[in-house]
Amino acid sequence: VTDKALLEGVMSGSFNNKDGRVKDDGFIYMVLEHGEIDLAHMLSQKWKELDGCNQTIDENWLRFYWQQILQAVNTIHEERIVHSDLKPANFLLVKGSLKLIDFGIAKAIMSDTTNIQRDSQ
Repeated sequence: VTDKALLEGVMSGSFNNKDGRVKDDGFIYMVLEHGEIDLAHMLSQKWKELDGCNQTIDENWLRFYWQQILQAVNTIHEERIVHSDLKPANFLLVKGSLKLIDFGIAKAIMSDTTNIQRDSQ
């Protein structure tokens, strides 16, 4: 299953064109949301803010983003998609919400699959 097929399956019926215009000029255009920062850089900034202090990262801040991470992963798993590259850099902050990105090595799994193994990194 290709990235395009995965995207079409997840997005079917949910795309709207509120942020742009449709052109019929023979070219294919991709309109993407603008992400402000990825989670890896957000965490790095948090650690720098706390550097030298006897403080820890705010638990409410962690809970807020952790919940969004879990919801994103749960959503793709419900669609029977395995991302295969979950890491902080693949969560992008868009208008205050984390979004899971980079489905380059994601795989769709068959409905009768009960176990997934990975042979190598």
